Order: sequence, then C-alpha cells, then structure tokens
Amino acid sequence: MKCDNCQAECKVYEIGYDEKNNPIVSATRKQIPLTLSWGITIHKSQGQSIERLKVDLGGCFAAGQVYVALSHATNPNYLQIIDFPYSRLFCRTKQTQRRKLNMTKDYEEIINDLETQTDELKNGTTTIKRSHPKIKSDIEKIRQLLNAINAKCEKLQTTVGELKADMAEIQTNYEDLQTQIVEVGKLALAQQSIFPS
Repeated sequence: MKCDNCQAECKVYEIGYDEKNNPIVSATRKQIPLTLSWGITIHKSQGQSIERLKVDLGGCFAAGQVYVALSHATNPNYLQIIDFPYSRLFCRTKQTQRRKLNMTKDYEEIINDLETQTDELKNGTTTIKRSHPKIKSDIEKIRQLLNAINAKCEKLQTTVGELKADMAEIQTNYEDLQTQIVEVGKLALAQQSIFPS
C-alpha cells in the first residue's frame, strides 16, 4: 500500500488475539485509515465529485464522453487515465454552432426589447409633457431614467459586440484545438505502431 505522506510502501499486517491463552488482558488495536474504493461506471457516478479517480477511456464512442468522465475528478494530482483514445476526443460541431447561434439570438432579443421599451418611454413622456405641464419634476425624473436606460443600452451593445468578437476568437481557438488533438492522436497512433505494447 502506498501513502500520500511517505515515499515508501507501508506494509499492513494482520494481528490476531487469542482469548483462550489470556482471557484477562484487554487489548487495543491501531489501524491505518484506509479509504475504500470500488469500480463504478460514469453513468452510475453522475453528480458525484471523485477525489481519486482512475478512469479507463478506452470504451468511449461518442462526443463528450471523455469530458463527462474527466469532469468527475476534483484533484488532477490523483487522476489516473488508462487507454486514452486521442482519435475519439471530439465535439459535435453542430451543437457548438447551435449554442453560438442561440446566444447571439438571445442577446439580440434583449437589445430589441430594451430599444422598444426605450422608444415607448420616450413617446409616453412627450404625451405627458404636452397634456400635463404641471408635472415637470416627474418628467425630469423620467428623462433621467431614460438617459440611464440609453446608457445601459449602449453598454449592452458594446458588450454584445465584444461577445461576438470573443465568440469568433473562441471558434478559432476551438478549431486550432481540434487540429492539435488530431495531430496528437496521429502521433500517439504512430508511437503505438513503432513501440507495440
């Protein structure tokens, strides 16, 4: 057995006690604290965080399975990977494109809603101003609120522009990563053919 705090192997001996020889003696025992471990599938361990994870990735056959298996590990120092299939490490491009499109649509809808609400508020204040000249202080508060909303809209539009630029950069990095993964997979396959196990 190997321990975290020592470099050498710790030997665990079984110690027995025979009551027939000396029934009066009271005894104590010391035990090395062991953490039990067992084999479990990734599907059965759904939602669990596992500190010491030894995972066999040889049976992965679909996109995302490698990620799901590795995401259960809480400590990379105690993560042990067996049979890592570089050729099977990939993402579904349709899903990433769909997510990107949905995010863009969501931000565009938010901006459109804010612009519509701003226009409605502007039109509402001009009507109030014409029909009720006595409430100038309320109109001034509404005008300040409109200016704040316009400033937030401009910030949001700037943020959306930055997000679009970030998404383009992420897409480029993702494509570069996929290319690197394929190259690493080819290199691993070449090494396996040169140095068979």
